Amino acid sequence: MQIRRGGIGLLTAVVLFFVLAATSFAQETGGITGTVTDSVTGLPMAGAKVSVDGTPLNVQTDRQGKFTLVAVPSGEISITITYLGYADKTVTTNVGLDAFSSVSVELESSVREVVEVSAPILEGQAKALNQQKEAVNITNVVSSDQIGRFPDPNSAEATQRIPGITIERDQGEGRYVSIRGTEPRLNAMMIDGERIPSPEGDIRAVALDVVPADLLEAIEVTKAPTADMWADSIGGSVNLVTKGAPSKTKVSLTAGWGYNRVSEDDLQTFNGTVGSRFFNDKLGALFSASYFNTDRGSENFEVEYDDGDLDALELRDYSINRKRWGFVPAFDYAFSPTSSIYFKGIYNQFDDYEYRRAIAYKVSDNEIERELKDRFEGQTIYQAKVGGDHLLPNFIRLDWGASIAFSDEEEPDAAYSIFLQEDVVFDPNVSPGSINPENIQANPLNEDFNEYFFDGASNENNVTTDRDVAFRFNVSMPMPTSSGFAGVFKFGAADRYKKKFRNVQVREFEFDDDDDAPVFVNVLDSSFDTTTIIDGRYNFRATFQDPTAARAILTNPNAESEFDLEEDAADYRASENVFAAYAMTQLNIGEKLVLVPGIRFERTDIDYVGNEVLFDDEGDYVSTLAIPGENSFNNYFASVHAKYRFTDKTNFRA
Repeated sequence: MQIRRGGIGLLTAVVLFFVLAATSFAQETGGITGTVTDSVTGLPMAGAKVSVDGTPLNVQTDRQGKFTLVAVPSGEISITITYLGYADKTVTTNVGLDAFSSVSVELESSVREVVEVSAPILEGQAKALNQQKEAVNITNVVSSDQIGRFPDPNSAEATQRIPGITIERDQGEGRYVSIRGTEPRLNAMMIDGERIPSPEGDIRAVALDVVPADLLEAIEVTKAPTADMWADSIGGSVNLVTKGAPSKTKVSLTAGWGYNRVSEDDLQTFNGTVGSRFFNDKLGALFSASYFNTDRGSENFEVEYDDGDLDALELRDYSINRKRWGFVPAFDYAFSPTSSIYFKGIYNQFDDYEYRRAIAYKVSDNEIERELKDRFEGQTIYQAKVGGDHLLPNFIRLDWGASIAFSDEEEPDAAYSIFLQEDVVFDPNVSPGSINPENIQANPLNEDFNEYFFDGASNENNVTTDRDVAFRFNVSMPMPTSSGFAGVFKFGAADRYKKKFRNVQVREFEFDDDDDAPVFVNVLDSSFDTTTIIDGRYNFRATFQDPTAARAILTNPNAESEFDLEEDAADYRASENVFAAYAMTQLNIGEKLVLVPGIRFERTDIDYVGNEVLFDDEGDYVSTLAIPGENSFNNYFASVHAKYRFTDKTNFRA
């Protein structure tokens, strides 16, 4: 499909119009740069609102408390700075034609006199609340201050503190994020504004349990994107903002310990951050690291019914070790108050060792099955990003960025083994007219460990890799400012190239001669001491195959094995390229109304190779055919956001 030239031509015409308009008036205005700090501590006030009195012009301060106002009418100008928990302050400065004036503002807390009973809002969360308050679209923000107040080891659990967010859990830990009820695969997960490649092979959703919460400065949830954001997020987007270089020297260390009753083992956690600024505050550097190690356990039962009768009851016991660690390096360099560059990186590793012991009472089949799952799964996500922010002549602002991100999931040498007893007589306590949902029992009457026989084993090796390379630039320029109007026109483009690969191998083992097969009572695990689970309601009888003995089945010289070639259908190679261009404006009409109309164009090109596995009428394998494919399509996304400020503490957004 060809890109429709009319749409691109329209975007180009709109961009040229505003560029010409900007150059025609820019020489009649000036600018203001400055910093906002706490009057007592001297710390920068990030997220403070700086407004030009008598106009709708306003900006927010950055992490170092710095701000830049452009297209400010020349002459004597008053600006007002507001910040949650601090008294408003107004200062006056003279603005020259096509020149910048500089100001420094100190804010005083409005709650100093009651600090003994009501401490000021934490710096990071105050910034987050200011950012959320001033956003033109529907956005929620939680800062590192708030993240640190809760025992959330990973990013998914920290995100759940935001309104409208729910999470899916695995073994008690948060994993996938849903925004306002939208399933995880339809939401965008990002690190520092760039999409996170998914380490899993069968879904596009990203499990945020890989990323430690300790490495984050903030979490931003956007529930309605503007035209300058990627459009592939029906529910919304979650942006994990990593820690950046501080404005002052910062050193922090945290360590913790805990205990898990089910696994009867402990957990350890550690995180540390060190950062400072050098060369007259021009160069900022930070390094942050996190480590989490826990032995977890869980027990559960799962039930299937057939017309009210018990069909199957499965009891499960999990023994799990999880390690999560990562680190963040961050650097930035300010050439001037209006020009800077930065580098940010993040590395995350999540290791999950799992033993699952399961008993399946198959009442309708008169069988009992005992299965041991012994597997390791490792997931890695890492990203590096460079970018810059520069103010050009005529107050035109350029920001740009380039990033590369990798993710992979490995499940090497997973082992599964099953032993089975047949002709079992059951006397379940369940009938169509009677059931106690808290105590469902299959009650096998003739279970005998000597009657169990080997029913199968398998060995799995799975690997998935995903790589994203992205480039972007944004250009913004001010519109003519008056007492009742101020605006910014913005346009830009981005390109994201994804390449993903998956390979699944499953090898199944069996014995032709039953005399060569392992005997259940000879491979039992004497160290497994869990006899009852779920408050003693269910009896495991402490009898499962030993992990070492179960793995020995895979190397038994009498065992025969073959690959499950049907799994070839799960293998693929795919590439996806998404090019985007957009144009939008922010119109401040008076001091209360803000409108943000915009249009975005995205072109998607996909190439992939999958497999078709062929079998004959008897079910015997014939061949595996590589099936290539491609697809291309264009999308246009129009958007309008509105914000109306009823009072200083009440905003309405649509």
